[in-house]
Amino acid sequence: MVFDQEVPDDELYAILDKVNLKDKVLELPEKLETMVGERGLKLSGGERQRLAFARALLQKRNLIILDEPVSALDNITEKSLMETVFAEFRNKTVIIIAHRLNFISGVDQILVMEQGRLVGEGNFDSLIRSCDAFRTLWNNGRGQTD
Repeated sequence: MVFDQEVPDDELYAILDKVNLKDKVLELPEKLETMVGERGLKLSGGERQRLAFARALLQKRNLIILDEPVSALDNITEKSLMETVFAEFRNKTVIIIAHRLNFISGVDQILVMEQGRLVGEGNFDSLIRSCDAFRTLWNNGRGQTD
């Protein structure tokens, strides 16, 4: 689990806690020094996604692009991670590509694409009222995570 930069262990554990990975790391034979990936410990899809979030938090970038960031997470972990994303990335520009609409319901600006064309733009409430494509997506999936 070695990260690309030197960060004090307490800071790493604080970030891992924010993405619900701290307990997992504490269970590993060599904690933060445990090798993951090729020839090392295998992580689940959800664990890999949460590790990517931890790395994004460590990098402290002003622009973050998230492509289907919660696709491998269960509902409880997704909700917790969403809260972390909105809290930690509050003053940053975050572009989220998502099909699971409940993940984006709290964002400032949503762009609705259909067959490569922009068909709607606004916040969640305005799109539910004014964008047929968005309303159909929401109603068909009811924003479900499955």
